[in-house]
Amino acid sequence: MLIARASRPSVVALGRDVAGQFVNRARYPQAVETPGVLVIRSAGGWFYFNADFIRRRILELTDAAPTGLKAVVLDLSIVPTIDTTAGTMLRTLARSLRSRGVSLKLAELRDDVLADLKAIGAEQDLGAIEAHCTIMTSLDRVAEGEAYAP
Repeated sequence: MLIARASRPSVVALGRDVAGQFVNRARYPQAVETPGVLVIRSAGGWFYFNADFIRRRILELTDAAPTGLKAVVLDLSIVPTIDTTAGTMLRTLARSLRSRGVSLKLAELRDDVLADLKAIGAEQDLGAIEAHCTIMTSLDRVAEGEAYAP
């Protein structure tokens, strides 16, 4: 069961509840979406054996988003590690989304995950990344029109 769960981690779309918290929209259908932005939370470590599943799930959620999508914000607050293969997948995902006119922002990165991403040159495809940037800060940056800047 543990291996099965790790190979298919939770990847869900988030919305804001009445208290302003970001919650799983499938569990809380009254949660409000942010217009033009898809907020996604992934759980668990990103590894070579689950990177493709995560990528496909993010693209499924992106494809199902309302028209006018400008950005995807990934909440990585409960992602303790991203290995090299998964980091490379993230870079490829950023390029793929950018080709659709959608920017990718990372929120709530842990310090060690940030260091791992920087070590593989992820900023070349993601633009500047930082640890502990909140979902709200990421949404504010999208609203201000901050685009990818290599």
